[in-house]
Amino acid sequence: MVRNIAIVLAIAALVAVWQGAQIIALGISQIIFVMFLIGMIAFGVNYVRQRPLAWLVLSDTQKRVIIGAVVGIVLLVLGYSFFSSVITPFGVMALIAILAVLALWVIRESRRLH
Repeated sequence: MVRNIAIVLAIAALVAVWQGAQIIALGISQIIFVMFLIGMIAFGVNYVRQRPLAWLVLSDTQKRVIIGAVVGIVLLVLGYSFFSSVITPFGVMALIAILAVLALWVIRESRRLH
């Protein structure tokens, strides 16, 4: 009888530790996501400050691609709770990074051609 109670308590303790580890992992994942977003915003602000006239040399198509990438990033950030049920947080960060690289690539190509 005492042995059975000890086994049940050990299993309950294992489940409690496991759930605590999942909560900690989820918290760390969210902290990394927020730090990633802050870094992306800081990079974008710094890039625009260093090149204030870069927007003027872009063609209409290039402007649309950049605006589309920024809108995609905003939708991923605002719809994070929806996307997190389908994609992992690192997948959302990867999509955001891909859209940011697309926007930067368009800007870099526009400077190269002019």
